[in-house]
Amino acid sequence: FFFAGIHCAESWKSERPGGAWLIEIDDQKKIRGTRWSHNGIRFIDRSVVINTLNDLQSVLGMLKILKAGQTVLRLMLNGSLTEEDLEETKGSIKKISADFLHADLIWNIRLKITPDAINKLFPADSIPHTLLTDLSKSEDDRLAMQLAYETIKSISK
Repeated sequence: FFFAGIHCAESWKSERPGGAWLIEIDDQKKIRGTRWSHNGIRFIDRSVVINTLNDLQSVLGMLKILKAGQTVLRLMLNGSLTEEDLEETKGSIKKISADFLHADLIWNIRLKITPDAINKLFPADSIPHTLLTDLSKSEDDRLAMQLAYETIKSISK
């Protein structure tokens, strides 16, 4: 007897590989079942957080073990990084994702606001510079600083 099962994944809804069962019954009524796995296309949907280059290395390690040539990847990237780390992350992720059958990269990584970034982005003694510098002095105000930066960025466009 042959039970077809799922021949191949068709959407993001299922990450399981397709497969089927072959059930054999011999003359002595002994039953043997064999699972056949389909090695076709797989859909992988992941959401990751990258706040450091160590996080990036973990994500790259996870991606390297996938069978890229048979994988349709949707990867949502979240977190915040410095400008330099963000550039390295973009390059590394784009390079490895090129090997996949298809890769849908959703970038939601923000610029991590540091005192150096504030000095690069805003003139000294300007209102944004002063506000962000004051907020950067307390670890408790990190979220407020990030939100203030996002607000300043959105209204200055």
